[in-house]
Amino acid sequence: MLVFLTILFLITAVAAAVTIPIYLRRQKTLPSTVETPAQFQTIQYQSIFAPSEEEIRAQQAEDEAGLREMLRQKILAKAETSDFTALIEAKDYGDEFYELVLKELVFRCDAERFAALSSFIDENKLRTNAEFIERFQAFGENFAGKKDLIRLLHFAALSGSAEIFAATVETAIKISRGLKDFTQTDLFQLAESEFWLLPQTEKASGAGFVLKQKLAKLRSEFQEKR
Repeated sequence: MLVFLTILFLITAVAAAVTIPIYLRRQKTLPSTVETPAQFQTIQYQSIFAPSEEEIRAQQAEDEAGLREMLRQKILAKAETSDFTALIEAKDYGDEFYELVLKELVFRCDAERFAALSSFIDENKLRTNAEFIERFQAFGENFAGKKDLIRLLHFAALSGSAEIFAATVETAIKISRGLKDFTQTDLFQLAESEFWLLPQTEKASGAGFVLKQKLAKLRSEFQEKR
């Protein structure tokens, strides 16, 4: 009996020795049943009615355009009340809008108010335009002297247009003939000085080339008369 029990014990021990390593190896190869944090991340669902990124950008652009137009209308309203500060604000909205505001201000000015507008533009170094130069000449049709002619050429240069400046030089030549305190030499020197206020793009343009020829002709004529 003792021998039988001993044999049974040995068989059981051997079986255990064989079975346990096999079980342990299988446990290593089986996938883990423990969920990782990544498997529990919240899934973001988007409503089928939600706008796309492209639609959001389009809406933002539309809102910005609407705000910009509202501000433009406020500036125009200022110009309609002859508020000169509208010109300073209009500079941020492009040349075309600035022109529109300046035309509105010029249109609403009588002689006295226009003189104030001229001073405001000069003090703030703002741009002029053809309508402004035309109105300046109209209000100063009977130029009293040198000072008025100097301002005329200065405002023409502030237009930033070589074409406007060239036409104004022609006008100044005619006006200077009736002024005793303003020589042709004064006119040439003033025109040449104001020429440098024009933008480089204008000085290098076709109109700028014509203007340079005009100034060169004036120089030669004045030198001949010396």
